[in-house]
Amino acid sequence: INDENATTENVLDLINLAQNTVAEKFGVDLELEIELW
Repeated sequence: INDENATTENVLDLINLAQNTVAEKFGVDLELEIELW
């Protein structure tokens, strides 16, 4: 839930951070279950 002023770019950056962190720490590549368009 976006209670403040997060932009689409902020959300995409957070997704990328999560994917990269999990890949580096656990060697697992997370895939998006949502479609980005």
